[in-house]
Amino acid sequence: WFFALAPMLQPSTEATIFLTAGGERISGEKVIISFERLPEALTKTSTGNGEVKVSVPVGKEITVRLGASENYTARVKNFSVERAGQEFEFPLLAIENTLSRTIMLLDSQGKVFEAPASVKFSCSANSSFNSTVASANGRILLNGIPKDCGYLQYELPQGLSSPDASLDPNN
Repeated sequence: WFFALAPMLQPSTEATIFLTAGGERISGEKVIISFERLPEALTKTSTGNGEVKVSVPVGKEITVRLGASENYTARVKNFSVERAGQEFEFPLLAIENTLSRTIMLLDSQGKVFEAPASVKFSCSANSSFNSTVASANGRILLNGIPKDCGYLQYELPQGLSSPDASLDPNN
């Protein structure tokens, strides 16, 4: 009878999984952990230090996957727990929530508007986005445009009107 239960009584240890992205530890993200003979997968949330602790039988392979996240994505990873106190890194990839665009400033004849000009930008569907960017050689690099921007709106500087300059929407 003892020999029948022996395989089920493997010693357990606490393993630590660190959630990281870009070299930084990530807190507040849920991971789902499973391993053989675990009746139901465990869902744990990373601490302020980006760590998740789990008790696992020594010699088991654990499978870690990211729970539902608005900010990150990750591939499913397997780790072999061979000894007590083992630590593992679970890398996350940040989901881009903004866009960047290079915009050409054109004159009334459709040629590049070479004179420096500052253009104000805003979004029709996201009032939190406002940016003023100076052109260089007729180009404007606009970063941080929210994905929920709607229409990108612009305001030309005083003394420059729409017939004098426009934005090329194809760039």
